[in-house]
Amino acid sequence: MENFDAILREATTKIGQDFFLLPVEGGRTFYRERVYCYELYHQIRAAS
Repeated sequence: MENFDAILREATTKIGQDFFLLPVEGGRTFYRERVYCYELYHQIRAAS
């Protein structure tokens, strides 16, 4: 489990701000949890 904690810590530090708030039509930004989760999954796979 300690190994996963290290991988998770490393993966989350590699995810930029642009994966949290995404612009939509009309100039507003919204939090997109799904996009963040996909990127987190990608970073975890890349780190392990």
